[in-house]
Amino acid sequence: MSGGHSIRKIFRRFRSTAVAIADTGDRTFAQINVVPRSGFEFNNDADLTLAYGSFNQTNDQFSFGGHSNRFAYYTSLIRNRTDLGLEPPVLQVSHAMGSGEGLFTTMSYKRGPSEQFDWTATARNDQFQIPVDPNNLDPASTSYAFMRDRDQEKDSFMHLTWTHTVNSNTLLTVSPF
Repeated sequence: MSGGHSIRKIFRRFRSTAVAIADTGDRTFAQINVVPRSGFEFNNDADLTLAYGSFNQTNDQFSFGGHSNRFAYYTSLIRNRTDLGLEPPVLQVSHAMGSGEGLFTTMSYKRGPSEQFDWTATARNDQFQIPVDPNNLDPASTSYAFMRDRDQEKDSFMHLTWTHTVNSNTLLTVSPF
């Protein structure tokens, strides 16, 4: 349940997989390159998605984007919540709520036919109650019925990219971090 990342924000994705040989630990790995929406595919459009499911789960998103000949923008706001964020240690669900919110935005400026600046930023905040066993009355236990632990995860990033087309076979990209 990640607040800042949604499949609805992806414009295009590329995937490749491989398997490492046995002497490196028999690991399977994948490389995924995700191209987010840029705003050039929108014409001052907005989209609102509301979803509701079992355990009072909601997954809501509001996004909007637009462009001119040289500038494009796209912003997406996400909010979600559930009564079953983390799986409890017993069948009865107790103290297991989860919620999150996130923001994703990108802006692109085409300086000319061979130059473009892209700015991308995202932030998310997820909170989870740590589930407990409502019948466990042992205060030394990690699933004690009256324990009220919470997990909070936050992250954000922002970066700027300059792309220059040198010729039909060469593309130069600079993206400082």
